[in-house]
Amino acid sequence: MSRIGIIITSYNNRFYLKNCVESIFDKISNNNFNIVIVDNASEEYGVKKILSLLKKERTIQIIENERNIGYSKALNSGLSLIKSDFKDIKYILILNQDTKLLNNILDKSIKVMKERENVGICGPRLFNPDGTIQTSFFNFPSGYQKLAESIGLDKLSVFFRKVRILRSLSTFLPSFVRTHLKNFANLRNPIEVSWIRGASLIVRKEVFVDILGFDENFEMYAEDMDFCQRARAKGWKIYYIPDAHVLHYGGIKPPKRSKRLANIYYDSLAFYYKKHFKGIKRNLLEFLNHIERIIKVKLFKHS
Repeated sequence: MSRIGIIITSYNNRFYLKNCVESIFDKISNNNFNIVIVDNASEEYGVKKILSLLKKERTIQIIENERNIGYSKALNSGLSLIKSDFKDIKYILILNQDTKLLNNILDKSIKVMKERENVGICGPRLFNPDGTIQTSFFNFPSGYQKLAESIGLDKLSVFFRKVRILRSLSTFLPSFVRTHLKNFANLRNPIEVSWIRGASLIVRKEVFVDILGFDENFEMYAEDMDFCQRARAKGWKIYYIPDAHVLHYGGIKPPKRSKRLANIYYDSLAFYYKKHFKGIKRNLLEFLNHIERIIKVKLFKHS
């Protein structure tokens, strides 16, 4: 197998970081990889201690930022190091620190990429800590989808998923609901998707060259959607690999976590809509995003 570059962004959680790194050594059996950990100025003593121990590993390099530069910038700094120091690497695995490999996702994903030369990005099936399936792939936004999310109609997809007798009616549902349901289907073969959650991505190095990495205007959130959209515009296809499995401790939407993260989330979406849409559609998406922010941020009770 080709040598693999792995980038992990780290911030303030020693449990996540330790689990993530250990799962790589446990599941990627041939150790034919180099890991770059980019730490965004973690303040926890436990994280600093783990980083000092990981520095002793021959296959691990660590970038310790003096301040939190944001997720996209952190990823790009890791990419720059890989491109300069490991020129033989052809595939790059991007992992959130709150992930844990459940099997050898690299073998499964790279096999698909070798069979289909135009596949530039692959993503695994994501699982919640309780073993349930997490949504891993999505449609690009539409005004109807955003409206449904803003007023809670997107919960219909959960209803249809849980009530088995209604599944036969799913063909009459909007495309974004059908896509949501497909995440939970018993898929056996890889499928092409619009965009895939950035918690775990396997990417050809040529894709980064083509689209110049991640857009650093995204501090956090929506950078994966933007990344996939720009890759597709260059002719690359994006595939979901259902038998590649990753545990993702995250997955909770930012508006349900804190007011600060919610504001970053809606700022990122606003920038994404401005970047990728024009005219009435952009105006509608921006308006609905603003309304949703008012509802879910201004009524948020926590800091």
